[in-house]
Amino acid sequence: MSRKNTEEKNYCRKRNNQSIPIVLAISLIAVVVILSISYSPTVEAGTVEYKLITGTNDNKLHIVLLNTDREIINIDKKYEKFITGENRNLVIDKSLEDEIKARYSDIKYRVSIRKSKKGEIATYLVSRDIFNKLNVGATVNFEIEGSQRDAIKRLIDERYNAMMKEKINDPRAVLHYNYE
Repeated sequence: MSRKNTEEKNYCRKRNNQSIPIVLAISLIAVVVILSISYSPTVEAGTVEYKLITGTNDNKLHIVLLNTDREIINIDKKYEKFITGENRNLVIDKSLEDEIKARYSDIKYRVSIRKSKKGEIATYLVSRDIFNKLNVGATVNFEIEGSQRDAIKRLIDERYNAMMKEKINDPRAVLHYNYE
């Protein structure tokens, strides 16, 4: 084999060895970008269709309470004393939550929201605090986390949206707003 052929092979090997780290770096950057996009928080808007509380008893999932636009449906009559006839929005205080937990395990607060953009209804898990803030029939803005697309992380009010519009219109604006 000639010296020229040997030099060409060595050059190709060096070049291939140098391209491996570059390809790995580009691949790693692509993965990071894709994950950050898919796991980034998303702001949604929609109308609350209904709220419900579920719990497990005897290894069966039960709907404990259901709040529709017309009424609060008390599936388990044990909780009638906590629900007033005039209130159309179900609010769970600590004493009612304790009563429910005494009978059911794995209590979940859920809300179903008709999304403004697509018109589809999606059901989300929420904290008791968020559950109590949501009114059936109300239009809400909320944030869902990328890793848990079925859970509302927080509610976003109109003041936040107004400030974001102002920030977009004025690139010098600095956003300092506590939206919790």
